[in-house]
Amino acid sequence: MSSLKNNKTIKYALRKTSVAFGSVAVATVIAASGIATVSADETSSVTTPVTSTTTVAGEETKEVAVPEKLEEAKTAATNEGLEVKETETKKQDSEEAAAKDYEKQVTDINKTVADYKAEVAANQEAYEKEKAEVDAKNAAAQANYDKELEAYNEKLTAYKKELTEKSAEKTAVEQSNEEARVAYEKALEEYNTALAAYNASVTANQEATESNKLAQAEYEAKLADYKTKKAAYDEAQAAYLIELEIYNKKKAQYDDAKDAFNKMVAERGGNPEKYKQDLTFLSEELTDGETTKITHQTTGLTNYLTKEGQSRMYGDGKATKMYETKNLQDSDLTATNPYANNEIEWGLVKVGDKFDVTYTGLTQAKIVKGSEEKRIAKVVYKYEVKSLPSSDGKGIVQIYNDPAVTMTIGSSTDTENPVTVGVDIEFYDENDQLIDLSQHNAILALNSLNHWNGASYVENDKPRPLVVEAKDSEGNTVRGTWDPYSDGSEPKLDGADVVVKSGKADFGSAEVDINADNPLKIVAQKATWVDDAFKVTEETVVDATTVNASGGGNGHSVGTEDYTFGDKSDVIGSYTVDAKSGVLRYTPKMKHQDTPHVESVNIGDKEFIKLPNSSVDQDSSTKEVSAKEQNQYMAQGATFNADSSSETKGWDDPKSPYLYYGGAAVILKDGHLEFTAKGANATGEATLYWFSINSKVGFPQDPGEEPVKPTEPTPPVKPEKPELTEVPTVKEKPVPPTEPEYKTVPVLPSEPVKPEAPELVKEPVKKETEKPVVEWNKNVVVIKKDEKPQPKPEPKPEPKPEPKPEPNPEPKPTPEKPKTDESKSTIWKSVDGETLIPRENGTKDKSSIPGYQFVRTEKDKDGNTTHVYRKVITSYVDEKGKEINPSDKGTKDKKDIPEYIYKETKKDKDGNTIHVYTKKSSSTPYSPTPSTPSNEESKSTVWKDTEGNVLKPQEDGTKDKGTFTGYEYVKTILVGNVTTHIFKKVITPSHDGTPSHPDVPGQSDIPDHPDVTVTSDKSTQIANSNESTFVDGKRELPNTGTQSSTSSLLLGALAAMTGLGLVSRRRKDDKE
Repeated sequence: MSSLKNNKTIKYALRKTSVAFGSVAVATVIAASGIATVSADETSSVTTPVTSTTTVAGEETKEVAVPEKLEEAKTAATNEGLEVKETETKKQDSEEAAAKDYEKQVTDINKTVADYKAEVAANQEAYEKEKAEVDAKNAAAQANYDKELEAYNEKLTAYKKELTEKSAEKTAVEQSNEEARVAYEKALEEYNTALAAYNASVTANQEATESNKLAQAEYEAKLADYKTKKAAYDEAQAAYLIELEIYNKKKAQYDDAKDAFNKMVAERGGNPEKYKQDLTFLSEELTDGETTKITHQTTGLTNYLTKEGQSRMYGDGKATKMYETKNLQDSDLTATNPYANNEIEWGLVKVGDKFDVTYTGLTQAKIVKGSEEKRIAKVVYKYEVKSLPSSDGKGIVQIYNDPAVTMTIGSSTDTENPVTVGVDIEFYDENDQLIDLSQHNAILALNSLNHWNGASYVENDKPRPLVVEAKDSEGNTVRGTWDPYSDGSEPKLDGADVVVKSGKADFGSAEVDINADNPLKIVAQKATWVDDAFKVTEETVVDATTVNASGGGNGHSVGTEDYTFGDKSDVIGSYTVDAKSGVLRYTPKMKHQDTPHVESVNIGDKEFIKLPNSSVDQDSSTKEVSAKEQNQYMAQGATFNADSSSETKGWDDPKSPYLYYGGAAVILKDGHLEFTAKGANATGEATLYWFSINSKVGFPQDPGEEPVKPTEPTPPVKPEKPELTEVPTVKEKPVPPTEPEYKTVPVLPSEPVKPEAPELVKEPVKKETEKPVVEWNKNVVVIKKDEKPQPKPEPKPEPKPEPKPEPNPEPKPTPEKPKTDESKSTIWKSVDGETLIPRENGTKDKSSIPGYQFVRTEKDKDGNTTHVYRKVITSYVDEKGKEINPSDKGTKDKKDIPEYIYKETKKDKDGNTIHVYTKKSSSTPYSPTPSTPSNEESKSTVWKDTEGNVLKPQEDGTKDKGTFTGYEYVKTILVGNVTTHIFKKVITPSHDGTPSHPDVPGQSDIPDHPDVTVTSDKSTQIANSNESTFVDGKRELPNTGTQSSTSSLLLGALAAMTGLGLVSRRRKDDKE
């Protein structure tokens, strides 16, 4: 059904087939002459009533009676008021086909009537529902108005009564107020006399008071200035304490870096050639937004992570999750590399895998020998995965797009096996010649060799708020509290440091000034288990300025104890007080897991270079280069933290001045190295190792200026209170008479407002249902009359229209938008869940989508519609099923394929199209495969023989066949807009009068195609063959009788001349 803007038309697409028969007399003559025999089973039975027989233009047809069910369906449509329109009569191959067509028309018309009736009923129901709602709203509005009107009438009666009463009351109140006014004025005169005496005593008092006020104001100004300076001092003191702690760390780092630098300078002075570097191999430096010019090619990898899989594995952004191979899903992997050659690649490897990565386009790589300098144009890394800790021996690799950043490899930590990767490094010059490293002093950096005994963390547990004690401004002992996490924050790490909280105690309304004379003291609190909970059972004021805070194991006690719970420390942090400024600090305690992690490089017999003051050294027996002791955390004894914080620089950073602390170097006389990481990065997490191969050796650098120690601020001096003079007493102040409270004059009531009548909602208009036009047609069957009996045709399925080529590219169709329930929606998806057409409001019909076949329609519990499609392809194979041409997406027409002849087209169970071809032999006559004509192509004409040889060059336009010496005309083929005239070379008879080989004019493998027209001379003879033969461009059934004699051939020719032996069949497709 197609929905139009102003009306609906129901059109049923029928396949029309016409079959023409010759005269029955011809078949009789031919049978009498012994040309062919036809068996009885080649006739077809008739089961459908025929009402009449008609002959038009030499074609005799039988009209098939319209069945009663179709008449009933038409009557039902008419009874519903629908227009029933008869369309053009259609020709069918058989009466069975006509009967099936009538059945289909009955089904379609009944469905149209049912759909129309359902829509009429739905519109009536919607109208009645809306009318009921309007009636209900109007009734409610009218009832409300009646209620308001009744209330108004009641108020009007009350108003009239109240107006009478209030008028009398108003007169009495006005008289009372006048009497009160007279009495007040008399009392006021007596008050003024007493006030004069009072004012004289006040003047004497004010003079003394003013003197004291000046002295007090001066003191308060000094006190305010003190408080301002004290606040600034407290803030400065808090900052000083933090800066002093940072300074102490930086000073220790500076001293080590300075010492390392001095050692290297002294060592180089004794051996200046030791650190002579011939290799420059650095990471590419890119500006923001710039894309790398380096490209790389990976060979040997068979599995990659899809970009979607990599994103899913990365999850919340924690790096170790990316390498948890146990979390991999099949959908995360692909055998095809999804990454561009300048992108970072993610792949799946297993123990024993070998793969190569080749980088070209390098800009930061060269090598020198004496005065000769060569640019390194290519680098090849040859990897071998030797060990992984995952239970299945699989791991994930991240191959960087910069060879100097190199690679990260890791896996789930299921066993105690380490991550071990061997790599052979090859450098090539601009002539693609391998550079012999043994002839150079190529120093390779061995940086970032981490060693930790357990990853650091802080407890999420928060401490008990600190209680402190001091004197207030009146000399009373008061207590205050401070909660370091009252702002809602949590204890956390800042790189390799902890985040320290600072603040001041809250003393409530008490005024407390903390200074040297009034120091702040800590109140230790001990909690014990009472009944069913921890409670503070003991409080002690301590002189200590630092106390520990316990965790839940000790009830969050605060004191000088080293709290434990079981065999583990229960200290979660410490409080510190600066007694003179009152600044409080809380430092969470950094803790460490018990899973060690050690990274190493085996350099074999190559020369090792140890950097001054580095934590990294070589085991001379194993050739392993690593840090023997942990070098990750200063809290565990390292000179530097590996990771930087917001205040201090870590060593594990290519740009850090302390890079030497976790690194070493090797003179690369050959390119083989082995990288190993043993132990998970954190307990219960993956083991991974990032190694970067480059020439940026972390030689100690001059640390520059020594850090400046911060200056401790000076506290301000508090001012002394002044001595005040005695102030004389003021006489009792007279009390002024109380102004009378005049009674409120009653206000006369307001008349009530009458309500307005409601505006009622108009009645709804019922929606008219569009009436579809029902089309139907009669069927006729063409009567076949042949010169010889024809075999009984096998039943054929109802032919489907040939698929039409899809334009490329074609935008996705937008389904029509009939009027629907907008609360529901429709979406078009593939069976794999891919959205083919975005979701639209309302319930929509399925659509034709290029490259896809409709499968089914689904409805969810909310009534939303999902149309499901399957992707289809078109393939081209030989008779054995071997592909001879690349497959196309979608449904495509057959095409010309060199050295092959089109045979047939099939559909598999999934709706895919398969074009089958036969290999050409040397004797196969020319048989072009028709293609879809294009209206844009110009017409042209070609002349060829039956072997495909061109007899005359192609000419524009449609030309006559003409004649050629030594050739006789066979047929004309129209393919699209190209007309091809076919000729056959004339064969000279032998002396005995017989041809040198069988004469088969006009035989061809022209396929049955609606866009190909074939014509021929009427003189074309029919050769004896067991194969189908084309006569006048039409396929003739095989000759299954005996071979004819010369006389029978003459009789057949005579029949042809009289128009009695002609058999033709034409098939054409009706276009909708």
